Amino acid sequence: MDRIVAGEVDVVTFTSAPAAAYLLEAAGERRDDLVKAFHERVVAACVGPITAAPLTALGVPTVQPERGRLGALVRTLEEHFA
Repeated sequence: MDRIVAGEVDVVTFTSAPAAAYLLEAAGERRDDLVKAFHERVVAACVGPITAAPLTALGVPTVQPERGRLGALVRTLEEHFA
């Protein structure tokens, strides 16, 4: 959490909605800082719209592949950071 909030990572990948929801819950009082980091410098990459739902509910922009597959997510990130 500290590294995400500090912008020390480029991307956080999510492969399930519960994982995204848990990160937001685990942030506790730092949730606003976490959301800000995703808005400003850290990419939230989700395998699909269902996975992204907890993040998009808070206005967090996400990167998602056209097909909800892990391999497609990796290719999408390769293109994003090219």
